[in-house]
Amino acid sequence: MKKLLSIVVMMFSIVGVRPLFAQTAKFVSFRISNIPNKQGNVLLATANGKHYGMAEASDSVVTICLNEFPLGKQAIYVFHDANGNFKMDMSDDKLPIEFCAVQNVQITEDDQTFEIKLVDVRKKHANNNQPINH
Repeated sequence: MKKLLSIVVMMFSIVGVRPLFAQTAKFVSFRISNIPNKQGNVLLATANGKHYGMAEASDSVVTICLNEFPLGKQAIYVFHDANGNFKMDMSDDKLPIEFCAVQNVQITEDDQTFEIKLVDVRKKHANNNQPINH
């Protein structure tokens, strides 16, 4: 018993107590809309890439659910990976070819659903007729 207690104390001193008891939301879902076709997948990730999910692009709206999501403000990146290469394809002028979105969300302890609408950045850029700063 003493040996087990010593090991536990040593683990806490090495990794710290805070990461072991980090607060997380039980369940967070993201309802992704404006998917242009039923090819490929919809990919979602946090800015740091630690939390991510994927759904088959089976309809114009899909839901991606994540468990044990960290509390606080998170930047969420989503795109429709129509060709299944797991990367955002870009045009020669460095605009995303695939529909995408970036949204900041505030995660609380309650179960939450966030609505994210994908956009065609090239079309939006053409309609605004404004240069994009790279």
